[in-house]
Amino acid sequence: MKKILVPIDGSDTSIKAAQTAVDIAEKFGSEVTLLTVSYIPDEVYNFYVKTNYEQLSGLAKAYADNNRKTLATVEDKIDTKGVKISKKVVPGIDHEAIVDEAEKGNFDLIVIGRRGYSKIKRLFVGSVTERVLNQAPCSVYVVKE
Repeated sequence: MKKILVPIDGSDTSIKAAQTAVDIAEKFGSEVTLLTVSYIPDEVYNFYVKTNYEQLSGLAKAYADNNRKTLATVEDKIDTKGVKISKKVVPGIDHEAIVDEAEKGNFDLIVIGRRGYSKIKRLFVGSVTERVLNQAPCSVYVVKE
């Protein structure tokens, strides 16, 4: 196992997933990539497309900059134990971008956090983790809260 991908959303569970990935990487001599997806909600995107298209690129840059700060914060909160860590921000829809990055980057493992939704809530709330589990091209390790 050489490459581990960790999707980060800034939550405590994603920070726990990052630390778990580092612990695994230390044992196997792997490298870890922290990934965050820069997604502009449809209603915001549509507003700027209709009103001021030029501001849309500035908004996309602001989202990406914020995600870079999130990755830096997460890296500061974990003990990297000398494991090689890289950070990446990609545009897109969360689960699609994660699966796409895992495929393109030939990752061996995805370590992802899962929020503790009840079974009833899961019926109504789309789960990024569940979609990644179903579509991933590699093994997925799910970290609970």
